[in-house]
Amino acid sequence: MSANSSPSEALTITPPAPAKAPASWLPKKLWQRRLVLTLVVAALWELAYRILDWRPISFPAPSHLYYAIEALLAGGSSHGVLDALIASSSRLVLAAGFAFVVRATTVPKFLVWAGIIGAWEGAFQLIQWKPWVFPAPSHVLEALNVLVLPRQGYALYTALAVSGTRLAIGFSIAIVAGGLLGVALWRFRRLDEILGGLLLGFQTLPSVCWVPLAVLTFGLDETSVQFVLVMGSTFAVAIALRDGLGVIPPIYLRAGQMLGARGLKLYRFVLLPASLPALASSLRQGFSFAWRSLMGAELIFMIEKKGVGYLLHQGREFADVAQVVGMMLVMISVGVVADRALFANVERRVHARFGFAAR
Repeated sequence: MSANSSPSEALTITPPAPAKAPASWLPKKLWQRRLVLTLVVAALWELAYRILDWRPISFPAPSHLYYAIEALLAGGSSHGVLDALIASSSRLVLAAGFAFVVRATTVPKFLVWAGIIGAWEGAFQLIQWKPWVFPAPSHVLEALNVLVLPRQGYALYTALAVSGTRLAIGFSIAIVAGGLLGVALWRFRRLDEILGGLLLGFQTLPSVCWVPLAVLTFGLDETSVQFVLVMGSTFAVAIALRDGLGVIPPIYLRAGQMLGARGLKLYRFVLLPASLPALASSLRQGFSFAWRSLMGAELIFMIEKKGVGYLLHQGREFADVAQVVGMMLVMISVGVVADRALFANVERRVHARFGFAAR
């Protein structure tokens, strides 16, 4: 520093230039990104049909859906047009799930998965292995397509509705029972010392181990399926809630008591809000156990109402490996979508509300 320079000039620090954001080929606005990705997916879908030339009755291209709607709007009332419209619109359910995956993942991840599926199909087209040993993606897609056709009574949609109803009923029971049990274990340490290890053993017990007891106790009916579902998920909810409540700072309890909260008021205004992060985490873990238990029960119990697990069993009975793989992918997809779209969002929002994670 020279003798003639002032201290303020010598201590002046030039801030670094802001880093430039990497250029992206996608638009900046969210709706524009979705529109571009939708158009790209539709173009690839139509291009794949033009190249592979599969049967449009098995799985239509975007152009077939357009023609079906155009014919219906023009006054066509034949059953063929209506069936084509119903069959084509039923694929929109699959497209909606696919759009959710595209939205939830980044473009590189989407391209990686598209490359894996494309390589899988390309390997089959080149090597031509036996499709009844291990199917190609086109075989799996065709097997799922058969399950959503009118002549099959929309078997896949019906199975999803049946399994969803069972899951809603059984998981609700597991939430209530597991929540009460988890609170009791947290509140009474002596009870936790006596039953904590036993409940942990019940949690690690595979859900299919409850099937023989359910058959002998309730028989082959709907109650047995619900019993396996509830027993397979209740202990997971209870243990996760107990562990989450155990990390609540004791100062919350003392502060509530100093402010006059006693009895039910203490639980309602202090402990219940403080337990919401633990409850959100326990619901997410309990759902995974409930879905897995339900699929195992439906795979074994052959009762009147047929769920997703029954379609997996049906594929095994008819030696349809494409249907077996397809139903496995459906089970995975339902579990992932429910976890990411519902439980993960709830958990993230609750944790952010309490300052445990960024929004």
